Amino acid sequence: MTDWSDVVERHSPLVWRIAYRLLGNESDAADCTQETFLTALKFAEQKNVRDWGALLNRIATSRALDQLRRRKRDRQRTETTIDDTTMSNTNPNPLQIAVADEFADRLIDALTRIPPQNAEVFSLVCISGLSQQTVANQLQITHGNLRAILHRTRTQLREILLDSQTICESRR
Repeated sequence: MTDWSDVVERHSPLVWRIAYRLLGNESDAADCTQETFLTALKFAEQKNVRDWGALLNRIATSRALDQLRRRKRDRQRTETTIDDTTMSNTNPNPLQIAVADEFADRLIDALTRIPPQNAEVFSLVCISGLSQQTVANQLQITHGNLRAILHRTRTQLREILLDSQTICESRR
């Protein structure tokens, strides 16, 4: 029998960091964290969990990417309007922070445009910082297959990001 309160207490900071890093929003990260633990609980009812950290990391990444895809679909359905209050900022950020934020937004958008497994592999290795071998074990694929997916994903992301940069520059 699993001590669920211990699992939540030990792993909720990790799950929160993953969700917040991908979603960039406290409310969405809280929802993702809750969904992650509910999914893990259902999983644990069916199978014995040997590595809670690995399982929760994978579920959190998957749930956050799902949320990003929903956000993108919702954004495409409705027109966004920018109001003057969001444009005026009394305390502007340094240029480097603005550039980093813009890149992060473009990367997250790019992750929603590639196959889910590719986005998951990239997020687990490059954003969450897990070793390739750990991710391969979690996804139950060979290390060589993971490296191929990671290479393909980096190529796809590079193309998407270069295209979006070209579009941004042409609008200037």
